[in-house]
Amino acid sequence: MHPWGIHTFEDEIACDWIEDLNDSHPVVFLAHCLDLGKAKSLNYLACVGVLCTAELIIADSVPNNRVHPEAIQLWITENPDIDLKAFTLQAISGLRKVLNQQPELGPPSELLDRWMDHDHLGDAWLEDKKKLLRMLEHNLTR
Repeated sequence: MHPWGIHTFEDEIACDWIEDLNDSHPVVFLAHCLDLGKAKSLNYLACVGVLCTAELIIADSVPNNRVHPEAIQLWITENPDIDLKAFTLQAISGLRKVLNQQPELGPPSELLDRWMDHDHLGDAWLEDKKKLLRMLEHNLTR
């Protein structure tokens, strides 16, 4: 893995995701990140894309409630016309797939598998991502 902490953007690939967001058409990029399709497994990169998109949505609707790099808030400020809340339902669906621990309910998540193999931080990482999911679900009702 490439992380140095349990928060989404404490990961080299997540930091690269921010660069990709800045270099892309945002609506197309975010929709692509949340499209997990009917894959037989969810690879690490796809899972990170889901987490980063979910974090971006939350950073826009509930600023300063999670650990985000300044580049995320700067992007939100520079792109006020992008309706990030419109991606909430897809983000919830994607995050549920990434966090799914029941193989009979869907394909395995490489990101989840790697974190659950981590002796000390796996449970903390999972709880942090469940909190993110709860925030997204709450965001739907606001």
